[in-house]
Amino acid sequence: MGGKSSIIQTYKLFFNTDLLLCLGEFDLPDNDQQSLIESLLDVYRNDPDAGLHAASEWLLRKWDQSDALAGIDKELQSTEAQLRAAGAISVSKLTMQTGPLS
Repeated sequence: MGGKSSIIQTYKLFFNTDLLLCLGEFDLPDNDQQSLIESLLDVYRNDPDAGLHAASEWLLRKWDQSDALAGIDKELQSTEAQLRAAGAISVSKLTMQTGPLS
């Protein structure tokens, strides 16, 4: 029991937007950053909370993980395109008219 994976699991329980934004304000040692990066990438890829998604992206970019984020973005775009092609999801377009209502 214990070890790196249990530390990561513990961190995952406590991730929230404020914590991630605070972490970005500290100079953490590389080994501490590395122990969090995989979990943050998982949060970025899978968490439905938009604020947590954005905060994890900001922190990962601050920790020089832009290439990993680009890979996830590409993966997600590919998955979305496949779902659209299969008819599993649809996109609606809303057009707004400016000016006074008639």
